[in-house]
Amino acid sequence: GFRGYLQTGIELQVGSNPVVPVVLGVGQVSESIQVQASPTSVETRSAGVGTVIETQRILDLPLNGRQATDLITLSGLAIQTGAAPQYSMPGGVNISVAGGMSYSIQYNLDGVPHLDTYDGTNMPLPFPDALQEFKLVTSSQDASNGGHSAASVNSVTKSGSNSFHGDLFEFIRNGALNGRDFFATRDDQLKRNQFGGVLGGPIRKDKLFFFVGYQGTTTRQTPSAQTEFVPTPPMLTGDFTQYVAAGCTNGVNLRAPFVNNQVSQSLLSPAAINIAKRLPQTTNPCGRMTTGAPLHEDRLQVPIRLDYQLSEKQNIFGRYIASRVDTRVPYTLAPNDLLATGGQGASQPNGNGTDDLSQSLAIGHTYLISSNTVNAFRVSGNRVAVWNPGARFFNTQDVGINSFDYLSKYMTLSVQGAFTIGGGYSSNLYARATNFGANDDVTMIRGSHQLAFGVNAMRSLLNGLANSFSQGYFTVTAAVTGASLGDFLTGNVAQLRQQSPSPVNLTQNYFGAYAQDTWKATSKLTVTYGLRWNPFFPMSFKQGDVYTFSRARFYAGAVSKVIPTAPPGFTYPGDPEFHGKSGLDSHWRNLEPRLGIAWDPFGDGKTAIRAGAGIAYDFMRQDLHWNTESAAPFRLAVVRSGIKLDDPWTGFPGGNPFPYSYDSAHPVFPNVPFSSYLPIPADMKTTKQYSWNFGIQRQFTPNLFASATYVGTELNHVWNAIELNPAQLLPGVPSFLVPTPAQLAQCAALAANCPSNVNQRRALYLANPAAAGALGYLTQYDDGGTQNYHGLLLNTSWRLRQTLNLAANYTWSHCIGLPLIALLTPGANYVHQAYQNNGPVNRNLDVGNCGGAQGGGVAPGALDRRHIVNLTLVYQTPKFAGRALRAAATGWTLSTIYTARTGQPLTLFTGLDNALSGFFGNTGTQRPNQVLANTDAPNKGKSCAPAP
Repeated sequence: GFRGYLQTGIELQVGSNPVVPVVLGVGQVSESIQVQASPTSVETRSAGVGTVIETQRILDLPLNGRQATDLITLSGLAIQTGAAPQYSMPGGVNISVAGGMSYSIQYNLDGVPHLDTYDGTNMPLPFPDALQEFKLVTSSQDASNGGHSAASVNSVTKSGSNSFHGDLFEFIRNGALNGRDFFATRDDQLKRNQFGGVLGGPIRKDKLFFFVGYQGTTTRQTPSAQTEFVPTPPMLTGDFTQYVAAGCTNGVNLRAPFVNNQVSQSLLSPAAINIAKRLPQTTNPCGRMTTGAPLHEDRLQVPIRLDYQLSEKQNIFGRYIASRVDTRVPYTLAPNDLLATGGQGASQPNGNGTDDLSQSLAIGHTYLISSNTVNAFRVSGNRVAVWNPGARFFNTQDVGINSFDYLSKYMTLSVQGAFTIGGGYSSNLYARATNFGANDDVTMIRGSHQLAFGVNAMRSLLNGLANSFSQGYFTVTAAVTGASLGDFLTGNVAQLRQQSPSPVNLTQNYFGAYAQDTWKATSKLTVTYGLRWNPFFPMSFKQGDVYTFSRARFYAGAVSKVIPTAPPGFTYPGDPEFHGKSGLDSHWRNLEPRLGIAWDPFGDGKTAIRAGAGIAYDFMRQDLHWNTESAAPFRLAVVRSGIKLDDPWTGFPGGNPFPYSYDSAHPVFPNVPFSSYLPIPADMKTTKQYSWNFGIQRQFTPNLFASATYVGTELNHVWNAIELNPAQLLPGVPSFLVPTPAQLAQCAALAANCPSNVNQRRALYLANPAAAGALGYLTQYDDGGTQNYHGLLLNTSWRLRQTLNLAANYTWSHCIGLPLIALLTPGANYVHQAYQNNGPVNRNLDVGNCGGAQGGGVAPGALDRRHIVNLTLVYQTPKFAGRALRAAATGWTLSTIYTARTGQPLTLFTGLDNALSGFFGNTGTQRPNQVLANTDAPNKGKSCAPAP
């Protein structure tokens, strides 16, 4: 017979398939072998590149803010590019993994989706004491992983057992322990307390178990490191002589209407003076002052889980997590500081408060049908409700501006390089994103094959209302006088953008199915192959407030049958050419093949040579449609340039067009010149990712593991944008970036190219002024973006009994592609155009380090980091022999995280509309041309090289 064999110490981790070599030796029936050891970390079954973070590191590592998403960047190949936008739930992060998009991680918690379909980020993950396991998989993944292409994060909440267990914790940060910011006048008075606990145990032994937790976080902070510039008392009388003499303009005198840096008080704007008198005062001749928006924030999270063992073969669980963020409006904490309404710094960049609630529910049933067949069924529901109340101080009419206000006691004004009041696009906004779904997975073992089949479906709903520009967003620059404070006090506004409140009401369906086989072809070779079907169903608008635009239809003079008063080129739901209430094609042929090969050359499970390849599709987040329903004729958006602050609608045809209303039963296109649009072509393709990897893994000892892996990624059909209606340079006439008063007449007569006649120089207006009078920006979504990534990941881990857990990884990578633009902003185009650099349309001229455009949410080059090093250490003191020493020194834990990475590449922007193309707004995306053939040698030792 054979000797009995028993191995203990096997730890099953989320999403992992450990190999446990069992040796049956010939011997007496009464003989047995008992082995206590963990399985190797060598992966011989999965096609992807994965990292498991075990319970000890989850709980003991000093994660910043105890955010579990930090574990992603600690795994290598990843870089965090930002946090969830201000109009979304705090706690979400944008992370690019292996060159993927920053919103392309599929988050799963307890086997169900745990992501915010609204902005593409994660829903709040359980705090470390409530999180059992965490695994990141990237590159070519198993066919069971889908929805997003760059990576998947699978995590599991803790559950109860037959014994009671729990803990209490508190973590403190205090400004008294921190160094003062160099520019601050005092310390930030930070007081941050994070406290809570967990408890788990049996309700009925061997049958019913519970787990519950609570974490609260209170933050109080009054920073004072933000520099602002406000008008001084002499400025309020029209005297800027001290301002210039103090070097505030670098020795440059102010232009007309200033004479000798002074202007008559009769030429000052009463509205500007009214606002300035409400600002904080300073005696600094430049108006410099240091301030900061106070932060008063309370967060909580409550996870609850129940597990019930129905029988030896069946169990069910239910899990609910609620997370809340409540932030006071900064102005209510500093009512004497009007600058607090605009927010300053990272704590409150938009000056608004928050009242956000995230809820997640999962119910699962696992059934061991037979000794070799398991079925797992899950249903889920997620909801994120966001409300961002803004400050209440005064509106435009209160200070003498002849304008219409959708909101009471609120306005937005930005004096560039000086100060800002009002919270911008995210204030006075609410959004509710809900999704619910179900998935079923079957795993069977048949001989040398492990077969897996599954299907998942989800429905998502989004409704919200933003007052992004409903008050009118006034932007003041230095265009007229040469100093932004001079332009402000004389009432010269560079741009006013106002639009009706922006709703979003849409639904979207998701579906996926897969089949996979893990085949033990020989004792040393394992092949994993599968196919996933991931069709794309576009977002559908409940009210039908959606449109498309075609330049070909415009030139042909084709008008809509639904709204015949609309300009040529537009189509709407009900038109023969339009697709339902979405305007986009569905894509049924999204097939995703996956392949992985693992070879164990020695047959002992300690070495693996692995290779994998696969295709995956990715879907855009839903917030790209924030401005879709806000366009004419459903809502009204107007951008005016070169106007006066006190009466911004002077000269506008018909006067102030607000308030605006739309009657869907009798649709009429408004007669408003040069409005902005964000059309989406019906044939937009789904973003497609090709992934491949090759690696070697070795378990040198039971405690020492190392691996080296090459990862490649190529993205096609990345959604970007292209402008259909750019301003053209009129031939044979001069161009003036800052025209003098004498040159303004030439601008008005189209005898010169100027910022003030951008709309009259737009391509469609020049082709047909009568038909294109309502067309300003036509920033159309485009699927021509690309991105390529190559990376090397070196990884090692060393565990020494129960005392030491050391892990380190190094990433060497390079990523190139087309920059991503701000998908929500008309005029934020970054794709190369003939008018941009005076050359032919050539996308390759814009290829560079992966990242975003200026003002696009992701910084230029931010995704391309050449070197990344991560090291984590957890050390627990052993149990000492002596009673006194054991009591004083046993059980202490020391943990640390070390991260080093290269900086992001530098991309230069002019900050002005130098091309006179109209692409400036508040994004400033224009780049200077390289005029030197050799940018290295000629200008060594010089900050700037002269033009040849």
